[in-house]
Amino acid sequence: MKRVGGILLVIVGGALFLLGLLFVVGAGGKEVRYLIGGVGLAAGAAGLGLGIRMFKSAEAWSPDQILAEILDLARQRNGEISEAEVYARLGRRAERAPPVLGKLVNARLCQRNAKDGSTWYVFKDLQPRLFVKRCGGEYRMDE
Repeated sequence: MKRVGGILLVIVGGALFLLGLLFVVGAGGKEVRYLIGGVGLAAGAAGLGLGIRMFKSAEAWSPDQILAEILDLARQRNGEISEAEVYARLGRRAERAPPVLGKLVNARLCQRNAKDGSTWYVFKDLQPRLFVKRCGGEYRMDE
């Protein structure tokens, strides 16, 4: 709902801004037209700014954005993150993390482990790997 409101506010703000610009350009020295154009420009700029802010806020709460932030955190931490780190990273949006983490576990992209009384998520594909060079080829250490 916030996305739609943000888009509509951007459209209305853009229209008001253009209308205000039209009044300023076509003022022909009349003060009233300058005044109307200035009000249109100000209202349009405020509408554009508020609409963009609403849209970005709604986008930050989307599951796709939360998934991207969790994966980015896992990359930074070499494939191991705690649930507390995820909640700290997301802040107010932390309530949206459990379903996303559950989907990652169900899709077998990570494993949920308990360590020292806290929950950790291990992303095997994001962990560093060691390679050995032998006979002109590179082989992973676990092979």
